[in-house]
Amino acid sequence: MEETTKALVDSFEMIVVHTCSKNIQLFAGMPMSVGPLPEDYRKAWHVRFAYGMYYQDGQFAPCG
Repeated sequence: MEETTKALVDSFEMIVVHTCSKNIQLFAGMPMSVGPLPEDYRKAWHVRFAYGMYYQDGQFAPCG
């Protein structure tokens, strides 16, 4: 039962992330996206995903 609950929570989280990523608009003319945070940000912010943009080298830069 515990594994099922965790799977449902993870599935719901991914549905919310997907829905948010479909509704993102430009910010100051720059394209934004929802992306996974690096491990150091996760510990500080207590979240796994954030709005932000990708640098040309592919690194995710959260905004906010």
